[in-house]
Amino acid sequence: MINMHNACTQKIDKVEATVQKILQQLVIGHALLENSIGITTCHPAFIESGIMQALCEALDFDVAGATTLGSATNGTYGLPALSLSVLTSDNASFSSALTESMGDDNLKGPVMACDLRAPIEDAYHQARSALPAPPSLILSFAPLLSHIGGEPILEQLDEISGGIPIFGTLACDH
Repeated sequence: MINMHNACTQKIDKVEATVQKILQQLVIGHALLENSIGITTCHPAFIESGIMQALCEALDFDVAGATTLGSATNGTYGLPALSLSVLTSDNASFSSALTESMGDDNLKGPVMACDLRAPIEDAYHQARSALPAPPSLILSFAPLLSHIGGEPILEQLDEISGGIPIFGTLACDH
């Protein structure tokens, strides 16, 4: 069984107060099980203000996610917003990994899907090695890149993972 706790805020101005508001909404101090991970979406302003970094530092588990224009949870929604869902379980395991840069600075020659293989493969194997068994689901938070869309990234991840179901999103900005 996997339990989920949600929190959302639209406050960007005070880092510590915003982090405390999120933590209070989660009420997870006594409810976390053996394995947990956070999934977040937020407006880029929450990264620029330092709120996302402070929130991640305040949590005892990894957080993965992407930027978006709006978020919603627990009856709160809007532009800008930050939402955080915490998945926690005693019998499901979670791991996360971040690819090396896939930005324009790493490209040599025409953009081809094979240019992406090494960073995606490295991140997959890093995440896989932290799990006690092969994964049964992948959540992908693909970056917003000027030179390539999400499809080649997903094609590479699908091939490397052996066809494990992949859900997720592509980051966006305003």
